[in-house]
Amino acid sequence: MLDIVIPTLNEEHYIGILLDCLDSQTNKNFNVYLSDGNSTDKTIEVAESFKGRLNINIVKCIKSGVAYQ
Repeated sequence: MLDIVIPTLNEEHYIGILLDCLDSQTNKNFNVYLSDGNSTDKTIEVAESFKGRLNINIVKCIKSGVAYQ
């Protein structure tokens, strides 16, 4: 089993592309952990739309900024 950790901050326009690529993999023996740095856009909503397709866990950081993840 592989764990993929994705730090995000306001990645609404790109996170869907990345998660779509992960969803298209033939071997889905992995977990996705999205660590969000308090995004102010729709990053979380886009990521949550993949919950039925990927084993994705979303962690929301209290402090803002990529460095906190």
